[in-house]
Amino acid sequence: MGLVWRVGVGIVLVTLLAAGDARTRLYIGGMWPSTRNPFYFSAHADLAMRMAVKDVNSDVHLLPDHELILELYDSQCNVGLTLYQMNQILTSSRTAIALLGEACSPVTQPLAAASQYWNVSLFNFVSQSVKLDDRTEYSRYYHILPAETALNQARVHLLKTFNWRKSVIILQSSDVFTLVCCMCVVCCPYMRN
Repeated sequence: MGLVWRVGVGIVLVTLLAAGDARTRLYIGGMWPSTRNPFYFSAHADLAMRMAVKDVNSDVHLLPDHELILELYDSQCNVGLTLYQMNQILTSSRTAIALLGEACSPVTQPLAAASQYWNVSLFNFVSQSVKLDDRTEYSRYYHILPAETALNQARVHLLKTFNWRKSVIILQSSDVFTLVCCMCVVCCPYMRN
């Protein structure tokens, strides 16, 4: 009786494992700073991404016969490290379908440029570089939130609403933010007096 029971349990386990393997695993690589710049949202973003993947995987109608696997990496806002992590994700035997991240615009630009050569989409909800709007150079890059320049119209409207003739924009000295500032000044010709 004990042998029959063991064989029966073995068959059930093999059947369950085989059924579990029937789902095709689709990998998503997430890269953003979590140790060097913890203020960036990393803990909350990690949790939100894991919850979203869990919700998608629990609904059999969304991706039938597929399972999303989220692999998160600490990019440390480092271009070389992030490109290395991207290479690790895309050259492994796993089926990587998309990349998420990076929080630092100077790191996002080379990552977005490289993603088109790997034919994988990069989705981002933080980087604000105006350069990333160039669809010829970054054809596989997608903003989840609008670029910083999309807020220029709102800024101009705010200035006009309060009839402000002068304003000051304090910005970080990098091409990411100076381009936004320059574009905003171009949008506000009435303030040049």
